[in-house]
Amino acid sequence: MIPIGRGMLPPVTHVLYLSEKPGRNPISGAESHVLTLVEELARAGADTELLVMLWNDGPLIRSRLAEAASSGVRIALVPRPTGGTIPAGRYVRALVAWWRLFRALSKRRARIIHLHLDLIATIVCARFAGCKHLVLSLHNDEQYFATARWHYWLRVIDRWIKAYIAITGHVKAHYLMQSGVREDKISVIHYGVPALREASLPREKLGIPRNRFVIGFVGRLTKQKNIPLLLKAMMELPEAFCIIIGDGEQRFELERLANSLNLDNVRFAGAIADARRYMNAFDVFCLPSIWEGLGLVLVEAMHQGVPIAASRAGAIPEVLDDGRCGILFDPYQPAALVEAIRVIQRDPGETLRMTARALRRASEMFEVTAMVSKTLAVYRRILCETGPVHASEN
Repeated sequence: MIPIGRGMLPPVTHVLYLSEKPGRNPISGAESHVLTLVEELARAGADTELLVMLWNDGPLIRSRLAEAASSGVRIALVPRPTGGTIPAGRYVRALVAWWRLFRALSKRRARIIHLHLDLIATIVCARFAGCKHLVLSLHNDEQYFATARWHYWLRVIDRWIKAYIAITGHVKAHYLMQSGVREDKISVIHYGVPALREASLPREKLGIPRNRFVIGFVGRLTKQKNIPLLLKAMMELPEAFCIIIGDGEQRFELERLANSLNLDNVRFAGAIADARRYMNAFDVFCLPSIWEGLGLVLVEAMHQGVPIAASRAGAIPEVLDDGRCGILFDPYQPAALVEAIRVIQRDPGETLRMTARALRRASEMFEVTAMVSKTLAVYRRILCETGPVHASEN
């Protein structure tokens, strides 16, 4: 049995869903954060395990999990059965996967179980497996929380969750409004984002013209990211070149829109592993989201000194210090985005000062050691309230 006094490191199992499909990056912002967190917990000496719900296997997932294992994280896979194409077969395979997760959690019921992203199946499995020490990370300001059935469900699961971790103050406020949980159950712990260790890659590798002013986007091509606003703004910026890195359900629709607008200054590059290595090729990083729990790509751009134009939505103003670390614009006005780009273009001196402030803020607000120490403090607090943990039970 591990003591839980000051300085002791309680054993923890993180549960994460991963799925790899052609043309889709399986490790986006939240997944990247979880992997960084478990690696840093292991480096700090904590007994750390990552239990992966593996829906579709692939080389990118295997490579990233091997990297985590080399940091001392124990990796346990809960794969979905393969085969079958009819809908009923898919449902059966899903049920088998959740049964496997239930069995795996039953063997870990006395450990801290830290859940991420899924707010239904993994929580239900952990509850019925008898897990006593449940922590839930809140990674986004999900808009569907505002519906009546989600209001009800969030109140149900609150009886089982011992502590919540919100990635920003905005996410905490959003969840409190929709769930009605006690405020003291939710701790705000910002992502710890390490600075880029690998060398940046030149714009030529993306096929970007050498002498153009480059506006870059990195992320999933979904409604949340509001890419049509960026495309409409590019109509007013013919001298600039826009590179869009990422994939998602809206890609075909967005490419069709770009063609209908006759945009020959926009290129869709698709999903690229470790896309942040290309951010230094941008003269501006643009994030036009209509909601955002944090926007990990913002912090990555801040670390690299890339000027930022981002929407005034969700947690973005919190991350960018209300515009001191990036130009904010209305996410529903293309002209506002055009003006944000123009501000960056015409005032290089202020742009340099802004990126310097952004680098300092990224280094201080999104610091890895602080993330680990605050997370461990949450674990210790719930163990003091609910009782000790057996390290050997895994």
